[in-house]
Amino acid sequence: MKRNTKEEILMESLRLFAYSGYSGVTMRDIAEKVGIRQSSLYKHFTGKQEIFDSIVERMDAEYKAKLDKIKLVHDDSDKRAEQYIKKTLSSMADIGEALFQYWTQDEYASLFRKMLIVEQYHNSDLAAIYDKYFLSGVVDFQAMIISHLIEKGFFKQGNPRLLAIEFYGPFYLMIAAYDTEKDNASFKELMREHVKSFGKSHAVFVEE
Repeated sequence: MKRNTKEEILMESLRLFAYSGYSGVTMRDIAEKVGIRQSSLYKHFTGKQEIFDSIVERMDAEYKAKLDKIKLVHDDSDKRAEQYIKKTLSSMADIGEALFQYWTQDEYASLFRKMLIVEQYHNSDLAAIYDKYFLSGVVDFQAMIISHLIEKGFFKQGNPRLLAIEFYGPFYLMIAAYDTEKDNASFKELMREHVKSFGKSHAVFVEE
């Protein structure tokens, strides 16, 4: 099979960024990891910034593909709210489990997450990306969905943003704890129980 050098550069760069931070990695480090001359890197990328931009671009594409695979709309809150309404708590738990496994067990997504954790305090651009994927970006989007559910009478009255934090908080905690927690298998059941408990507490009609 023909060697895909460009793909190797992206993956090895991501591994290095995840454990040493973006600023702690040089083009020489990347070349050594891939097993090519440093000059050969420039046949594929103009520099470290372009490598990083390509990593982010691929992450965006893969994440959207993942959402498509589990049949979730990513960029339309009306359609997303309609999907939530139609799904049972059990199927919503399946979706939560799938996204948890994606961010913790998919190699590319997991390394990307770790890279952002390492660099968020040193690079404002990376901090913004981390915020988009794991903090206010998620909470804002969930709050929009919950607001629609409340307006349509499927959720009890409440503050959509607070409810979004209540819903997403345990997910974020379990994703953050996954890398150091020994009993990772227990997260699967905890997540499913959380989704069902949240639904029973706030949904007007609950179907398991």
